[in-house]
Amino acid sequence: MARLTIQQVIDNTMVFLRDRSTAYKLAITSPAGQMMYGDLLKFSRYMQGPADPDPNQTWRLIGRQDMIRRIQQHINLTDTQLFALYNGSGFQPPTASKDEDNE
Repeated sequence: MARLTIQQVIDNTMVFLRDRSTAYKLAITSPAGQMMYGDLLKFSRYMQGPADPDPNQTWRLIGRQDMIRRIQQHINLTDTQLFALYNGSGFQPPTASKDEDNE
């Protein structure tokens, strides 16, 4: 089996992130997705923060709010920003120059 080059791994990851981001955007921008997203915001108490007298409930709310942040990341960040965020190193893959895009 042939080994992938670093560039191939980056390219494959970018395609994966682009496809996943597109799926999030399509789902959340539909009328049903908007209704679902509004419900998730209420369910997570996103606008209130996770603090609760019950520490177990605080942790549950943190998890729910992480879910909202993930959705927001996929609908608001570019593919390159998602790559940098999820690889944890801050590394951003090289992007094509405008001249290369027009070829």
